[in-house]
Amino acid sequence: RTMESVIHFLLDTMDVNVFCFEKLEFGYTGKHQRFNKNWLRLRLWEMEEFFERILYVDADTAILRDLSRVLSLDVDFACANDMDKFGAYWYTTYGKIQAGVLLLKPCKQIFLQMRAILENN
Repeated sequence: RTMESVIHFLLDTMDVNVFCFEKLEFGYTGKHQRFNKNWLRLRLWEMEEFFERILYVDADTAILRDLSRVLSLDVDFACANDMDKFGAYWYTTYGKIQAGVLLLKPCKQIFLQMRAILENN
């Protein structure tokens, strides 16, 4: 099977929603240009009309336990601590976070604020 046929099979047989977004790019060029794809996850905050909460998990993340405890957290945002992989983290006031696992409450206003900060810095 081709990847396209697998995608069509999944869309036809499962309860799946597909969302298409305009690309976001904020200044990575040259050999670091591949990091521009990371900005796409900011679009999760735009989805308040579709979802009350979103659990985002990178495709290369292995889920080893039941996620119900994570989903029961009463928070607007939560993320995993980074395991210190040679600089693949964001520094925050809380330390380093791993953006491969995010629990968030979508809010378009937060998205617009984050986008403005990135466009102006």
